[in-house]
Amino acid sequence: MVGAVAALALVVAGVLVVATSASEDGVAPAAEGPGSAAPGGGAATQTPSDDPTPTEQPAAPAYPAYRDWLEPERELVLGDHRYVSACQALSLDDVRELYGEPRAGTVVSESFLDRSFGVDEYRTDDALTDCWYRDIVRLDAEQPVDGSNLGELGLGNVLQSYRDDEQPGKVRLYREAARADGDPELVAFVDDLARVAKARVRYSKTFRDKELRGLPDLAEVVQPIGSEAYAFRFFVDDVAYELVDEAGGDAADLRQELDSSIARRLRTAMDAIARIREHVGDPELSQSPSPTVARPSDTIGGTRILEPCAVLSRQVFRQITGLQDNQVIERLNIPLIPPGSAIEPEQGASNSCRRHHVRDRRYGDLTTDITIAIDYFGSARKAARALRKGGFDGRRLDTDADLFIVGDDGPFSDLGIVLHTALLGPYRISLDYSTLDRGGAFSDGSSAYASDRDYVRAVNAVVRSLQRNLAVAQEGDGK
Repeated sequence: MVGAVAALALVVAGVLVVATSASEDGVAPAAEGPGSAAPGGGAATQTPSDDPTPTEQPAAPAYPAYRDWLEPERELVLGDHRYVSACQALSLDDVRELYGEPRAGTVVSESFLDRSFGVDEYRTDDALTDCWYRDIVRLDAEQPVDGSNLGELGLGNVLQSYRDDEQPGKVRLYREAARADGDPELVAFVDDLARVAKARVRYSKTFRDKELRGLPDLAEVVQPIGSEAYAFRFFVDDVAYELVDEAGGDAADLRQELDSSIARRLRTAMDAIARIREHVGDPELSQSPSPTVARPSDTIGGTRILEPCAVLSRQVFRQITGLQDNQVIERLNIPLIPPGSAIEPEQGASNSCRRHHVRDRRYGDLTTDITIAIDYFGSARKAARALRKGGFDGRRLDTDADLFIVGDDGPFSDLGIVLHTALLGPYRISLDYSTLDRGGAFSDGSSAYASDRDYVRAVNAVVRSLQRNLAVAQEGDGK
C-alpha cells in the first residue's frame, strides 16, 4: 500500500499532482500545485481567504485529487458550438449529492470526444455521447456537428416521439403524487410536464405546429419520454439531453409505487435538470470526461491505476493503424469505492477504452476498431496466476510484453471469439483489434481480427505507452 500512503501524504501536505496538456505520445507531463481540481469539479485545496475569521468553511472534497489524464489540450468545438462533456454536465459530485452515495463497485461508463470537429467533418449530423452511472442515472447528450441550431428547428423537430401514448398515464400519476406532496415548485414542474406531453400527443396526430402553441420556450421545456418510469428530455443551448433514473423501473411500476416515492424521484429529476442547466451554462465547464480514479487510493495493492484512453491515445491508435480515430470514444471506469469505505481494493478490477475509425463507402462502412482493457493485480505473480486460472491459453507471440497469448482455443472460441491477452508485470492487458466491413447495400457486415503481425505491432505500441504513463504517474511519489 505504498502508493496509497504516498497519495495520502500528498493530500495532507496540500501538494497535489495535476494534469497539463498531453504530449504527442498521449502522456501528460507532470506538474504540481495547490489548485488541482478534484473529481467532479470540486476544489482540491482551498485558497486562504482575506477574511481571517470566515464564518463558513467549504466542504472537503469527497476524494483526493488525482491526475486529470484526459484534459483537452485546447477548447473542443463541435461545428460552431463548444463541446459539452456529459460527465461534467452531471458530475460524480452531483450524483452523490442528488442521488446518494454510489455503492462500492458502481461503474461509470461513458462515450466522449477528445478532439474538435468542424462543420460536416463528423460522420453524422449529431454527436451522441453519454454518461452512465450504472444502476443510478444516465445522461444522454445529442449535440449538432453540422452547424445547425436547435432553436431554429422548432419544437416539433426536437421533441422525442418514442412511446408518446404512455406519457399521459405517467403524468397522471406524477400529478397525484405532486399534489399529495404539496410542494408548489414540484406541482408547477409536473404541470409543465403534463402540458408538454399533451401537446406532443396532439402534434403526433396532425404534425401541425399549432398543436405546440403555448408551450414554454425551448430552454424551459422538459418532456417526459420513453417507457421508463422517470425519463425526461430537455435542452440547453444546442444540446438535447435525456435524463433517465436507472433505479426507477418502468412506467408500469408506477402504479405500485407510493406517492411519496414518486414525489421524491420527481424532485430529484427536477433538481438534476436544474443542476445540468447551470453547469452547461458555464463557459468554463471542464471538457474532460469523468475522473479516472474515484476512490480513496489510486492503487490496487501497490499497482498504479492508469487511464486506458491515455494508454490507447489518439497518437497510439494512429501509430498502430495509420488512421485517425474519428468517432466518439467509449470508456469504462475502474469501479468506485466510496470515501471512508473499509472495502479492500479488488484484485483484477479493470477499466477499458475503445477507439475506432469509420471510413464512409458508397454502400456501407469500413470500421477499424481497437479496444483495450487493463486488469490490475497486486503483483506480477498474482496476474500470471489469474491468467492460468481463467483458462487463457494458446499461441505465444514474441512481443515487448512479458507474455502475449493468442487464445484461438480459449473459453469463448465456440462463439468465434479469439482472446488476445498480454501480461506486463502486475497488468493484464486484453486487446481487441479488428475491422468490420459492411461491403454492400444488403450486407450484414463481416468482422475480422487483425493479423498476428498487426497484433504484435499493436501490443508493442500499447506496452510502450503503458510504461510511459506509469512513469509519469509515479513521478510524484515520495515528494
